[in-house]
Amino acid sequence: MLVAATYLIRAATDAPPDRDVRLFEGLVSFKPQGASSSHCDDVLKLRSVVWGEGAIGRIVPPEALAASADDVLMSAFQVAGMNYGISPVVVVGGYI
Repeated sequence: MLVAATYLIRAATDAPPDRDVRLFEGLVSFKPQGASSSHCDDVLKLRSVVWGEGAIGRIVPPEALAASADDVLMSAFQVAGMNYGISPVVVVGGYI
């Protein structure tokens, strides 16, 4: 997924769109056992948190992601020469 995302981000960088584009990549884990999964529903929940539309959740800013003061966080895209910084993490529900 990271390689595919790198190609997508590179294409968007090479030919910038005329308006803002928000990309959501979701890794949804810790779902209740036996619960059905829908990638579309997962992304809609992430978007709902970001847009403040009522989904329970929060946005963790990049500076709050390090486990200790000694940690150095870097974007995986930096390896490909696209250093856009560290993205915030969107947490849906009461997890983490």
